[in-house]
Amino acid sequence: MKKAVVATLSVLTVLLLVSIAPRVYAQEEHDPWVATYDTDNNPRDVFLVRETVRIVAYSSATPYTIQVWTSEDGGTNWSHVKDITSPSNNYLDDHMDISEPPAGRQYELSLFYSSKRYGIATYFVIPELPFGTAMGTTASFGALSGLVTSRRLRLRRQKNY
Repeated sequence: MKKAVVATLSVLTVLLLVSIAPRVYAQEEHDPWVATYDTDNNPRDVFLVRETVRIVAYSSATPYTIQVWTSEDGGTNWSHVKDITSPSNNYLDDHMDISEPPAGRQYELSLFYSSKRYGIATYFVIPELPFGTAMGTTASFGALSGLVTSRRLRLRRQKNY
């Protein structure tokens, strides 16, 4: 009985060491990635028209290309805007030309190395609406007056029964 227990424990110990071994040899180089930030280094994915978009990217393999694509129909049809090539591992640069009108577009940044796409970041450009604040305030008060009116009608119906 003791021999069976010792044999079982030794097999389990070997299996445990084998299962831990891949975790010990962790990857030294990080996976490529790309992200968008505002000029204060806050991560963002929604920008106003003509607002500066800060692109930050990393890849252990160099040089790599960041392609900027745009879609006006929610991601069905994409058109190429421009290529950005980074000669070093870390890329950080501000761009105003990738949040130009017409607004309401979805943008995608793709990090490519050796024709393979690794990192993707998407962001949106919000359209500028004339009288946007006035229209939002009017809509809010309209909804409030509709709610008050519906409650008054409901109270009148309850009193009549």
